[in-house]
Amino acid sequence: MATKTMEFWRDVPSLGCLEYSWVPTGMRLVIQLAPGVPEGSRTDNLAGRTTHVQVYVMNNPPDSSDGWQFPLKAYPSPEDPGEIVKARVEVYHGQMKMTGKVWYPDGTMLADDHRLETVMRKCPTGNGPPGASAQVDTAKVANRRILHFDSLDQALAEADRLVEAEKAGRLKHLGNWTLGQTLNHLACWIEYGYTGAPIHSPFFIRWILRLRKNSFLYKPMRAGVHIPRVPGGTLAIDPVPLDESLPRFRRAVERLKNEAPTAPSPALGRLTHDEATALNLRHAELHLGFHVPE
Repeated sequence: MATKTMEFWRDVPSLGCLEYSWVPTGMRLVIQLAPGVPEGSRTDNLAGRTTHVQVYVMNNPPDSSDGWQFPLKAYPSPEDPGEIVKARVEVYHGQMKMTGKVWYPDGTMLADDHRLETVMRKCPTGNGPPGASAQVDTAKVANRRILHFDSLDQALAEADRLVEAEKAGRLKHLGNWTLGQTLNHLACWIEYGYTGAPIHSPFFIRWILRLRKNSFLYKPMRAGVHIPRVPGGTLAIDPVPLDESLPRFRRAVERLKNEAPTAPSPALGRLTHDEATALNLRHAELHLGFHVPE
């Protein structure tokens, strides 16, 4: 077990909360501060190596933020990120930003900024596993973007655009996932076309779904659909740093562009190259639509 310290500071100390996790553990943790108390901290004992911090909700009226992961560029390199020993979130009402800082065993410190919003967000009340609190019902999100991609190149271009917005602190997340989670999720489902998905649908479910095959391939995917008996409702939802998930998504898309999938879809069975491409485009349209550049 390793000990990690998270600090939370505000220049305007109202009733504040910070819900976060150490990536890749996914365990949601909370610091709550009373009005007039500018700073607080907690110590977390964790198994395994942690390389990033995920902020789910920061609320410090009149300011708030959600869906942010830092550092944006891992140290010493994205290919070999070092282990974080301490992190700190600082909220600057006067500058409408919050700063995330991380420290490494050799004393190196990295800092990234993220824009604040004047929106009230719900403070979680306790700790728990991923998904235990502050979850959005994605089927009811009315203002997500409705996207349409005619090619895999269009999906890649949109992913690149969202990454740039995230790095500039201009990306709003309407669902429950960070952009890093979304890109990793999309990449994994493309890869399942070659490795096979680690789930199997009952025959009668596959029969019903295949009757609606054209709808799955050529009409927008429905939001908020959960796979029965799968924790979290789907596969590949782990928090993943953006500097890992974007290259993985790019590699998966390039493979799909040039190589027909060989494994059957757990829902639709064997697909042609064009059908597999269409299915993954609908999938990308759905999930990338929950990330909104500002």
